[in-house]
Amino acid sequence: MADSPIKPGSKKPKALLIGLGQHAHYFDGVAQALSDCGVGVTTDFLQRQGPVFLSSEQAAGVDVIVHRDCVKAHARKVVEAAGSENKPTVLLMDGVLEYANTFLNQGVENQFLRPAPADVVLASGEHDRRIFEALGNRASATGLVRLNGFADRVKACQCEHQPDGLLVATANQPAFTAGGRARLLASLKEILEEGTRNGFQIRWRIDQQLAQEIGVAVDQGDLAESLASVQAVLTSASTLAIESMLANKPTGIIHPHPWPLWIPTAWRLDGSCSEGVEQDLQAMKALDGADKAANKAANDSIQEVFDGAKPIRTSSICQLIDALFEPCDELRSLQDRIVQQYACEDSPMRAAKTIECAASMS
Repeated sequence: MADSPIKPGSKKPKALLIGLGQHAHYFDGVAQALSDCGVGVTTDFLQRQGPVFLSSEQAAGVDVIVHRDCVKAHARKVVEAAGSENKPTVLLMDGVLEYANTFLNQGVENQFLRPAPADVVLASGEHDRRIFEALGNRASATGLVRLNGFADRVKACQCEHQPDGLLVATANQPAFTAGGRARLLASLKEILEEGTRNGFQIRWRIDQQLAQEIGVAVDQGDLAESLASVQAVLTSASTLAIESMLANKPTGIIHPHPWPLWIPTAWRLDGSCSEGVEQDLQAMKALDGADKAANKAANDSIQEVFDGAKPIRTSSICQLIDALFEPCDELRSLQDRIVQQYACEDSPMRAAKTIECAASMS
């Protein structure tokens, strides 16, 4: 964490936070931490809905602008206004980096995150910082601000539950290719069959359409309470995997795909369905090496975290679930090391220090 650039008698810098309505909670604690650092804060945009049309006059009145839009088209007005006044921008990440979302997502621009629409990215930890920099960004490992204190919230719920069974989850956008969706669906069906055969309880926190296709009800309760109620978690590659690890739940990742899994995990379910694999391999080949540097950064970081440990990687749901329900000490220790790559103590203050330093760039 950098030392404060503010000198006695110098002008107090000011930061503008842009969060947009329902996403404003991603900034929880940042405004107070900035204030504690001696940085003035403008939060006029935190409760607004819809697109932000930031004027050059508004940008001129602050020293740094902090936003959360990864997609350049969404952040364009903010970045343009900041650029017109030579004011630095900071991107506050609200999730972890994942290969398919970065390179195979048809809903974003072709050069998504290469670079991100900001001068500095507040990454979810050291692992993602390395990947962001391989993608051509300047990044700081601050941890995800919205996860600050999450483990304590789960502990508070724990006394009300006797943990039992499995939580199965998917990302908010569960798939980026037709083949990826088909393979994920096949894995979910197999998990359902395994639960029925062996009589363990499953809570399903998955995409609504996928839930309808396999005939299960979606758990829509508070995530902290859902995690407190189960023994272990199986999820597709998503930030929920890190939330689950923070909650100290043995966490496996469902990954029946040909592309790299950037999120380190002690337990991995490959799946047995191969539908659409060839098409997805062709899409990866069409990248013509654009993913090479990021893959190397992710793999180097993963190998350092593993440090000789041997994670379980299998296509057998029975084997994986048995390992999750009775985790060995080696893999519990590995999961603890993984968490340290994503979760930073006092992430709002770490974010505030980086924002403060960015303000000195203007």
